[in-house]
Amino acid sequence: RSPHSPKTATFAPLVRSTATHHPQSFTILHRPSGAFTLRPPHSVLSASLLASQSQGSRSRIATKPTFVRSLHHANTHTIMGNCKSSGKGPVLGESAVAGGTVEYAARFEEGKELGKGEFGEVKLVTDKSSGETFATKVLRKGFVFKDNTLFPPQPAEEIARECEILRLLEGKRHVMKLEALFEESKAIYVVTELLSGGEMLDYVAGAYGEGLRTEDASRMSNQLLDAIDHCASNGIIHRDLKPENVMFKTKDAGCDLKLIDFGCSARDDATLDPDSIKHTTFAGTPFYVAPEVLHIQVGKGGHYNGKADVFSIGVIMYVLVAGYPADVLQKAFNMVQKSKRDLRKLPGMPSNMPDSYFDLLDQLLTYRPAKRPHAKDLLKDEFVTFHSTMGKKGGVGRGGKSMRRTPSVRFSES
Repeated sequence: RSPHSPKTATFAPLVRSTATHHPQSFTILHRPSGAFTLRPPHSVLSASLLASQSQGSRSRIATKPTFVRSLHHANTHTIMGNCKSSGKGPVLGESAVAGGTVEYAARFEEGKELGKGEFGEVKLVTDKSSGETFATKVLRKGFVFKDNTLFPPQPAEEIARECEILRLLEGKRHVMKLEALFEESKAIYVVTELLSGGEMLDYVAGAYGEGLRTEDASRMSNQLLDAIDHCASNGIIHRDLKPENVMFKTKDAGCDLKLIDFGCSARDDATLDPDSIKHTTFAGTPFYVAPEVLHIQVGKGGHYNGKADVFSIGVIMYVLVAGYPADVLQKAFNMVQKSKRDLRKLPGMPSNMPDSYFDLLDQLLTYRPAKRPHAKDLLKDEFVTFHSTMGKKGGVGRGGKSMRRTPSVRFSES
């Protein structure tokens, strides 16, 4: 067992990135006993069919057919319940955009395609005047027919909300920076800083082939908490924190992370007492959401605030050092969601983690939100500040397995 204080050299290296994300998605079921169950979907079923299926002693998390969803892994975006098509009308206000396709083409030169989804594609672009490279997400407004499948457009309110929040956060404190917006009748062009390091688990597997060290995990915990504190200071709750929504500037070990994807976020009055905020929308990715968010969906009532993001960071920190528990997903989920558990016995947890890591994890994963600290309260935590005493020393080596993405879900609009 490692000493309590991390201020020794005995904690590096610690972790190896060997686990992969589960290739299947899952549905949350609620047992009468109060336990939650993660169940792989039968297939991509209609909401009405899912609602009519008999579950025996298990009842689904939603009783209204329009809210019942099979979390199919084929798509990686956040599923939004009860959303309308954005059509082809204007989505962003005139003051928010820098022009249309003419202005976009005049400023940027498009390069290779970086990725593609049912909503559109992401392209590498270069500013013609400065030579600086960015990433442009091209979002199609109309329905897209691809691979014999008809994909609806991304909801207009989701696009507008994310762009508004990115403008508000100004790319500061480990949040992705929005460079410019362009809109025309058929598409929206969202230009952001280029994050070539990839998603968290892909990045870790590649940059730390010989293992993630204590100071690396410490630095990432500090940057995650700093990003969420920045959000909270501006009245923002992310609501879909997971490794897929954490990206890195470069593929180099020790580079800074950036928080992305605010399409599922909520915005409140930043002057309000954060503990007085009450949200009742189920949003996020099941494995990473806080208990109070799950309770809403299974009919137990209640509400949540920005502390739900703090809990999600706790799950991320667990997955970061132990890997995604694909083979024992239900066991890990049950342990994380309990009020009393031994965090050292979480599946895949390395045996040589310092006590200070578990102290932090215990605070992040505090079951009752009233007792869970805010992000700002943890920025001076012993483990969170450990990296500052060691300097930015990244691991060496390449390689590791590619990590799969996990689907997220949002069920209501309240």
